[in-house]
Amino acid sequence: MILAQVALIELGPFLLFCGAAAGVKFVGILASMYRWVVLLRGQGIEFPFRHIFGSFLIGRFIGTFLPSTAGLDGYKLYDAARFSGKTVEVTATTAIER
Repeated sequence: MILAQVALIELGPFLLFCGAAAGVKFVGILASMYRWVVLLRGQGIEFPFRHIFGSFLIGRFIGTFLPSTAGLDGYKLYDAARFSGKTVEVTATTAIER
């Protein structure tokens, strides 16, 4: 029954809506990255966006194995504290973001 229903799906609209959904998700992730950059700047910490992008991708991967946002938040906190040397400021930024 499932295979029969899948065979009825039109490829054009399916790809269009899958692409639109992926685009919306990607824009949301970029907005979250930018929010983190702005919050860190408020604490006097500057990172290149490329570093933030990589940190987010690693954190999201780790987060697939942990509940809620523990993986992403934990890795962002660790990474930013390690590279900036400002553990208190990064922890405050993470708390404000949540």
